[in-house]
Amino acid sequence: PSTVADKLTQLQWAYNFEVVDTGESLKFIKQNRPTSSAYFSRSQMAGREDGSERGDVFTEEIDQDIAQLPTQVRIKFSDFNNDYLPGEKVSFEIVLSENKNIEEVDLSNLTLTETEALNIANRILLLAWQRRRTYKFSVLGRYCGLEAGDVINCEFRDGDPQFLQIKRLNHGANGVIEIEAYAYDSTIYNNQYTAVAAQGETATATQGTPIALAQQNIYAVSVYDNLGNLFVVGTDYTVNTTTGTVTPTIGGGITNGTAINISYGGQ
Repeated sequence: PSTVADKLTQLQWAYNFEVVDTGESLKFIKQNRPTSSAYFSRSQMAGREDGSERGDVFTEEIDQDIAQLPTQVRIKFSDFNNDYLPGEKVSFEIVLSENKNIEEVDLSNLTLTETEALNIANRILLLAWQRRRTYKFSVLGRYCGLEAGDVINCEFRDGDPQFLQIKRLNHGANGVIEIEAYAYDSTIYNNQYTAVAAQGETATATQGTPIALAQQNIYAVSVYDNLGNLFVVGTDYTVNTTTGTVTPTIGGGITNGTAINISYGGQ
């Protein structure tokens, strides 16, 4: 029989919220929030106790090997538009040569449309890959108002601001706050993305709409049309290297409906 935790997880997938244990109570936090709670420069992400040596700005840990991650997600649900009969929808596929791993998610107690079920399947898949990495850093005690679940804006390796969501935090000695976080991308929650499953697969572009790649923490990104003509980063598109998204710039040279290819490196 399913537990209360199982039921709660089903509702989380369907209604876009996180359950955060603050140590004193459970908080239910709505995702897809438009603003961040704080901005941290690289120097602010190296908080330390008085007299101690300055440590790394942050460390990065990989929690799961690629072989353990799902390459597709299959959702079972009660189909609202088909007399509540059992339905199934499968997410897009992240193509890996090493394995094919389909994760089964049973939401048969929930009534959904096919579109809602597909969006949930894609979201579960993208979150599994996005949260594969945990970022750890420390800030000073004046940021004591931060809580688990907050979205923060941080200066990342390349100097660009990146959104992270606090996974947990610990108030250490002398007021130093130790933070664990993972990448945060609101487009995963509002379904405004186009999924590209593998290197070289063609995507149909829409200006202002992020294209979610198969990996996060990407580098050496090139975007080109079907004739091999390169587009210009910053003018025709922007890149979020942490979450692995490429967004055609409004007013740039990638017009709506353009078939584009994206080449990138990552791990």
